[in-house]
Amino acid sequence: SRPGASLNPSTPYAGRCTTVVALWQNWRRRLGIAFAGQLSVQLLSLATGLLLMRWLDELEYAKTGLVFGFQSTFATFVDLGVGGSLIALIGSRVDDPRVVGGYVAAARWWRRLLLSAVLPLGALAFWFFVRRQGWPWQEGAVLYGCIALTLMSAGVSAWASAPLLLQQRLGTMYAVSNAGTVLRLVGCGLLYVTDHLDAVTLTVLGTAVSAVTAQCYWHAARRHIDEPPRSEAATRGEIGRYVAPLVPLAIFYAVQGQLATYLIAWFGQAQQIAEITALGRLAQLFAFLSALFGMLVMPYFGR
Repeated sequence: SRPGASLNPSTPYAGRCTTVVALWQNWRRRLGIAFAGQLSVQLLSLATGLLLMRWLDELEYAKTGLVFGFQSTFATFVDLGVGGSLIALIGSRVDDPRVVGGYVAAARWWRRLLLSAVLPLGALAFWFFVRRQGWPWQEGAVLYGCIALTLMSAGVSAWASAPLLLQQRLGTMYAVSNAGTVLRLVGCGLLYVTDHLDAVTLTVLGTAVSAVTAQCYWHAARRHIDEPPRSEAATRGEIGRYVAPLVPLAIFYAVQGQLATYLIAWFGQAQQIAEITALGRLAQLFAFLSALFGMLVMPYFGR
């Protein structure tokens, strides 16, 4: 600056400095919440996974591994990018609850359609695997019922997460997520102490926690959503056109990510299923940056 020049708020240089400082303070706060929140989620999930490896016997751990594989694949099949498309399609109109509600209603319509197609076929596939391993069909029925209920809860979480992400209410989202993870960890500990921890009780616990978490997300996002009684065909078509080019890639990653589990479950025994599930826990260590991208970068460009 020139000697004697004053830096008052009316000068362009001072205005740019003020803008940069405000922007940095805003992003510093977001990054701090995101790093702390995501790190705690990852550590709690990792701790739960490691404890379950120690607490469950080989057969029960194999059953949970197959349930997790089907659940992960079906979660993609019944969504196919519909939930993620809300961030891009709502964008800068996130402050209008009627717009947000219209897209939520359309996403709900698409998910119901996909659920009606995936769940019957998934039940048949899951039954074949259960029969192949010689597990009781009663357990298989309970486990698959829990998978279906968890998928329904995941849909509610996806619709509620879009406006929360666009509004950058990261503290609320991580508080709900961490509370759910802690609740699951405590529940697993109680089941282990009382000698009731097995694949069925663990899956039922996870389903209950997913339902509670989804309702907490929905309660937090409710004031941003004014959902109409019925979705509009134009909005459904807009979501369909956005998602259509992404479907092949989504299906590929859904199957490819759990392919080893399916092959081992079909050709191997419980020991091999348990081992491949345990190795899959290592993937949690590499999910940190991708989660931050989805929580910070995508909503920023969406707005």
